[in-house]
Amino acid sequence: MCIRDSCRYRDVMDNDWPLFHRFCAACLRHGVYLHTMWHHGISTAHSDADIDRALEGIEAAFRDTLAESSSDGKERT
Repeated sequence: MCIRDSCRYRDVMDNDWPLFHRFCAACLRHGVYLHTMWHHGISTAHSDADIDRALEGIEAAFRDTLAESSSDGKERT
């Protein structure tokens, strides 16, 4: 998996969408809903504890997604 700067629409469309959707599903399993179309936001209604909990869930989902990607034998870029 590679994180790169994208400055063109074509660059964004070249992302590994199945991997991104697996990450979003993992986030949901950890109690964090991410909209799959890039527009995320935090409102003033979110407390520091809410944000901390979301970050914990996102980190756990990231670890799960990396482990899943490593175990399926497919190389990710």
